[in-house]
Amino acid sequence: MTPRLTVVAVALVFGVPAVLPAQDVPMGPPAIVQIGREFVKPGKWAAHTKLETEWGQALAAAKFPVNFLAISSMTGASEVWFLSGFASMAELEKTNQTIDANPALGAIFNRFSPQESDMLQDSRGMIARFRDDLSYLPGKEALGTMRYFSITRTQVRPGHNSDFEDARKQIKAAHLKASLPDGFAIFQVTAGAPAGTFLTFVARKSLAELDQGAQIHGAAYVAALGGDSGQKKLAALASSGTITAETNEFAFSPAMSFAAKDLVDADPTFWKPKPMVAAPKKAEPKKP
Repeated sequence: MTPRLTVVAVALVFGVPAVLPAQDVPMGPPAIVQIGREFVKPGKWAAHTKLETEWGQALAAAKFPVNFLAISSMTGASEVWFLSGFASMAELEKTNQTIDANPALGAIFNRFSPQESDMLQDSRGMIARFRDDLSYLPGKEALGTMRYFSITRTQVRPGHNSDFEDARKQIKAAHLKASLPDGFAIFQVTAGAPAGTFLTFVARKSLAELDQGAQIHGAAYVAALGGDSGQKKLAALASSGTITAETNEFAFSPAMSFAAKDLVDADPTFWKPKPMVAAPKKAEPKKP
C-alpha cells in the first residue's frame, strides 16, 4: 500500500464519510478522494490481507498523517481499494511532503512494499473529484455504521459528459421529488483512468438493502421522472453517452483500514475487532 500517487509502489489510502470522509470533515464526502486499487493474485488473498493488516498497524503506530478505508471486492475482479479523502489537491500535496520528510514512515514502506510484489497482478492509482451537483443525500448516515459500498464505474463516450450529467441531474431531481431514502455520491475521476470516468458510491448497512431497490424505485419514482417519457429520455441519454457501466459490491475491511476517529466512535466493536487468539495446543500423550 502506498499513501500517495507520487511515490514508490501502488496501493493507496483513503478516508471516507457517509460516502467518503475527508480529513477533519465530520460528515459528507471530501472534495478530493485518492484511490488505490490492488488486484490480488489467485491464492494470495489471505497472505495479502495479513500483510496489509500488519502494514496498516505499523503506520498507525508511527502516527501516519492520513486515515484510510480499505474495502474488499465481493463481485467482479479480486481486488482491494484503499480510500483517503482530502479537502483539496493542495492538502494532498502537503500531506505527501509531510510523509516524505519522515524517515520512520519511509522505513515502514521500504519494509513492506517489496513483500507485495508476489501478491499482486496489477495496481492502479486514481484521483477523483466529488460532484455534489450530481449526488443525492451523500453522508446522510455516519459511514462508521456502514458495512458495504455498491460502486458503479461508468465510462462516458468522448464528448458526451453532458449527456451523463443531464441524466444524473434528472435522477437526482426525481429522488428529491419522491423523497427517496437511497443516497449516493458521485465522483469524477480526474487522473488515473480514461477521461469520462465516473464513480458512484452507495454506502450500505446491509446487503439486504439490495432487495429493496425495485420497491424504492417504484411508481412514485417513475412518476417523478416524468412517467414513460421521462424513462425513455434517460434511456436515450444512456444509450448515446455511455460506453460501459459496471456495478460491484465491496465489503469494508476494518483490519486493513486505518480508520478515522469518527468511524471508530460510530461502532468501536466493528472497527476495533478483538485480536484472534490461537487455539491452545493439545497436550501430547505421555509415553509409557
